[in-house]
Amino acid sequence: MAYGGPDCLDAVGPFMESLIGRASSPDVLERVKSRYTAIGGCSPLPAITSDFVSSIARELEVRGTPLPVVAGFKYTEPSIGSVIRGMYARGVRQIVALSLSPFESNSTSTAYVAAVDEALIDAPDMTVEYVEAIGTMPIFVELHREGLAAARERVLDIDAHEVLTVFTAHSLPVSDLETPELYATGLRRVAGEIVADLDFEAGDEFTSCTRLPGIEAFGAPDAAQPWMLAYQSKGMRPGAWLGPELEDVMVLASEQGFRAVVVCPIGFATEHMETAYDLDIVEAGHARELGIEFERSLAPNDDPRLVAAISSAILRILTVSTSK
Repeated sequence: MAYGGPDCLDAVGPFMESLIGRASSPDVLERVKSRYTAIGGCSPLPAITSDFVSSIARELEVRGTPLPVVAGFKYTEPSIGSVIRGMYARGVRQIVALSLSPFESNSTSTAYVAAVDEALIDAPDMTVEYVEAIGTMPIFVELHREGLAAARERVLDIDAHEVLTVFTAHSLPVSDLETPELYATGLRRVAGEIVADLDFEAGDEFTSCTRLPGIEAFGAPDAAQPWMLAYQSKGMRPGAWLGPELEDVMVLASEQGFRAVVVCPIGFATEHMETAYDLDIVEAGHARELGIEFERSLAPNDDPRLVAAISSAILRILTVSTSK
């Protein structure tokens, strides 16, 4: 199960309508289409999800448990509900569900579960069990650590003290989070495990620091290898959103003498519009305007090691359910 995204420019309008519950104005629609045009004319998520489907199916077959693997999306077709109803019509009575969103929020994993529950109203004898969140898997941390290490290699000509590492995740409206701290806690855990593996100084909540005055966040910005957690891709809805924003952090970092920002998007298991456009185009361009270097690590996508971990989790669930 995944968020969804347009697989071509003609699909942008239906995606936006599904996402916000109404048709977008022509101006808004053209603005959004221009962003997708800038990254190749579509969201990278549908193709990556298809890769996951194929990779997990192959892995399960290699392990002697060939099973049908299908994708369902929350905001594009095929929808989670239509996929479940289609499987039920074909005689399927047991599902193991996996969210490709690594951390729980009302707009992602929680919304996917609600879509499943709605579909099950018409399938009362179908059972569903859920794979553990990808963000809790050790390999998720390892893959992001490897990606960050590779990104930092690209700024080795700059003194480590002048390179700010920023772990990012999608900002969300605080009102959308039943327990805002739960989302942030998962991100802090992953960031903390990554920096420990890289022998960075451990982080903590800070409300003031020497190198980034006025910023309230989690991290260790005054350390020999400074780092922190920030949020990206804030939407337009009024009200409080999770922060600090990456853009604000970059402005302050440039003012305080940092020469490079390296971003590790730990809030993502796959590439999205938010990484391919918001980071690679918007924030990279912003960095050029500020006169600082900008690098970022890639999301894990369907790395074979993540596929193997997911397949193991699926097989553990099947083993337990079979033994009941």
